Amino acid sequence: MGIAVLVHLMLKMHAAIMTYFHFKTTDMDQVLMWYGLDEMRKGNFHMPRYYGQDYGSMLEPFLAIPFTGVDYDILLPYVAYGVLLVPYILMIVLGTNGKFFALASALSAVCFLGAMPTEYLMVGVMPKDMATGVAVTSLGLLFLRNEKWYGLFLVGFFSLLGWSVNSNAALFGAVLTLYTLFSNQGMTLLKRGLYIGLGYAVVTVMHVMLNVYLHNSGMIVHSHWELVFQFGLIASAFENLDSHWGHIAVLFHARGWIYLVLFVLLLIVAKVQKNKAVFIAALALTLITCLSLGVNKIHDGTSSVFFSLSRMYMALPVACLFLLTKLNINTKLYMPLIPLIATLLIIQTGKAKFKADEQVMFVNNTVITISDIKDLKNGCKEIEEIWIDTKAQAILFGPGKLHEAWSFSRACPCLTEIELMVRPEYERKTWDLIQLDADTFSQFLWFSTESVETLSAGIGKASITKLDSITYFKNIYLVQGANLNPMQIYKDAGFESVKYK
Repeated sequence: MGIAVLVHLMLKMHAAIMTYFHFKTTDMDQVLMWYGLDEMRKGNFHMPRYYGQDYGSMLEPFLAIPFTGVDYDILLPYVAYGVLLVPYILMIVLGTNGKFFALASALSAVCFLGAMPTEYLMVGVMPKDMATGVAVTSLGLLFLRNEKWYGLFLVGFFSLLGWSVNSNAALFGAVLTLYTLFSNQGMTLLKRGLYIGLGYAVVTVMHVMLNVYLHNSGMIVHSHWELVFQFGLIASAFENLDSHWGHIAVLFHARGWIYLVLFVLLLIVAKVQKNKAVFIAALALTLITCLSLGVNKIHDGTSSVFFSLSRMYMALPVACLFLLTKLNINTKLYMPLIPLIATLLIIQTGKAKFKADEQVMFVNNTVITISDIKDLKNGCKEIEEIWIDTKAQAILFGPGKLHEAWSFSRACPCLTEIELMVRPEYERKTWDLIQLDADTFSQFLWFSTESVETLSAGIGKASITKLDSITYFKNIYLVQGANLNPMQIYKDAGFESVKYK
């Protein structure tokens, strides 16, 4: 009964957050997922990684392909929500020691997820590859109690594959690997290590081959970051753990130190219960998590959920929960927590709109472009009207600061009849830039902050006409002529483009 009540309240809270936040506001990275889904449905599978990168994935739009008839801005958050829940569902269904739906593990998973803050849901349900790696890693749970060699192989395979999909899954992959390695499965430690290692080896080969292909494809605009480790960063991070772990802080919301308490509790209980596998995995989790705070990339973010520092640690709550389910916990200990978590969920549901508005209003990040979904759709309709009236064949954005141009250039091609719409100075759709670099166009639209005189520098004998402004864009130009090459004109005007071939 307690589980059912918590699940009901939790789903109600999740629905409120998605309604007030995910279905109303988006950003440039999420919109690229809309475009990806639209392209995949047309049979265009440009690249398996997040467009323009040699890391990340397009898994969420891929999973959304069959669900037609639902707007992208509604469908993709639902898919991301399902992806976020995968490890929790598996831990509920599979139970402890391979038993189907063991009460202790089910209570642990439901209570843990129910005690997570609204920010965790905000970050995880944004369709921008936040929880995909953790979900893929969690597929290894299906083979955790398989005593055959291929069970160990698949645990190793999925543990590293999740990291390949998104490196923020590394913590869970390490925990799952070590727990499996040191569990008593009637096989020597060496054999278990070899079979798990074989799974790692296969994924390593796949990962390297994919990277070699991508780096020779001309599609990489934003390459994998260079990792730098500094002990000084650990010290600064420990002074403000809330900024790194606050958005994923279980029960004690916004209090990052709760994970230090969890680490200690896991180690003590595992030691008392003489659970070697959990103790080793928990010790590794503690060390890796704390040491990771010294990596420069971990500090690349803000307090905003749109670019949260906590996105780097999406695997941390799942890893802690997994170890918790492998300990012998008396279900009676959860009884006092159920009414507490239920009350917490009710309060969070009531504050959902305020929380959502707060995150949108106080965005402290200039890297990510935030857009109101309704305004974005209306803006695309206005642009489409000009596209149709002028019979334009393409649209160029830039250079210069243009209102939400990153979002418009990615959203409009999948929301309207517009086929080619790019922002060359940092365009991830390099295949569109290649298509625009040809002497086959007779007219195209150019949205820019530059004057007619500046743009005319690369036009030659073609004509350029200033059109009436629309809601979000004041300088709109129609370029007409024979055998026009939009990309060459853009570059001849003195503007830079990303490398695309």
